[in-house]
Amino acid sequence: MKQICPASLLQDYLDRYSFDSLYGFDIRPYTSLVRFDPEDVILQEGSEPDQLYFLVSGRAKLYITHKSGAVTLINFLEGPCFIGEMELVNT
Repeated sequence: MKQICPASLLQDYLDRYSFDSLYGFDIRPYTSLVRFDPEDVILQEGSEPDQLYFLVSGRAKLYITHKSGAVTLINFLEGPCFIGEMELVNT
């Protein structure tokens, strides 16, 4: 994961996707842009996330690990979409 700093780019995404309108307060101080490399793990199964992700572009794989250790691909997530919203609701 790499931090991306330009505030103007963040504002462009907020204007384009309007996900900040879902909140009753200004989320900009709590928002940052990050870039993930293809093999990076965004959220680890079973862990409690400390942030919500909004996938602007690209794809992410959603996996589940079975008790036997087998791994099953559940879905491809494609931007724009939120990642981690259900984990945050359930914590």
